[in-house]
Amino acid sequence: MKNSSNPWSKQQEKVYSTIDKDETTRSLNLERVKLLLNYVGSNKRVLDLGCGDGGVCNALHEQENEVVGVDLEGVVEIAKQKYPHLEFISADLSQKFPFADHEFDIIYAYEILEHIPDDKQFLKECHRVLIDGGSLVITTPNKFYIRNRFYELFGKDWRDPIRDIDTHIHFYSFKTIKKLLDYCVFSIICSKGIEYLKGGIFFWLERILPKTFKNGIFVIAIKSQGD
Repeated sequence: MKNSSNPWSKQQEKVYSTIDKDETTRSLNLERVKLLLNYVGSNKRVLDLGCGDGGVCNALHEQENEVVGVDLEGVVEIAKQKYPHLEFISADLSQKFPFADHEFDIIYAYEILEHIPDDKQFLKECHRVLIDGGSLVITTPNKFYIRNRFYELFGKDWRDPIRDIDTHIHFYSFKTIKKLLDYCVFSIICSKGIEYLKGGIFFWLERILPKTFKNGIFVIAIKSQGD
């Protein structure tokens, strides 16, 4: 599926070209990947939405899971070159997913929800393609991260000029992500703060109040009945 006419997709291509060169971003994704791998285990059918270069798909595959990665066309081509033994599909995730109902045990949506114009429709599609009782694992930036609150207090824009302003349509807190998932018939079984940046003046506070001082949100939600 070609995405060249979709403004959202063009912005995503711009972001990926930046993040792909950013060693800090790649290395600090480790915490959420460990959480994901520990939760998934083995012998699952997993859908990785926003799979990037396919690294997480490969890690899941090495744990004996069946994995399908989805991303934009240009990104998927990179993933196919790096991991030719895995299945990757190009698709516009702001539209209907190219999968049948009840096809996956687990969906991993890494830093993708905030970019989707209609986040409710995206989550309804996740609900549709998951088996009954299937799991949705989401990571997204924490709007109420303490640094953001300080910036707002002094009238400054806390959004990153490349990643946030150009491509982030939604900004979530723990409260708003729960409300959204409830609306889309998911039940949260785990939510925690995760970090994007190590060190800094708030590092020691992150251990005490992670949902306030960590700048990422990690959520596991179960598909409830209601479809």
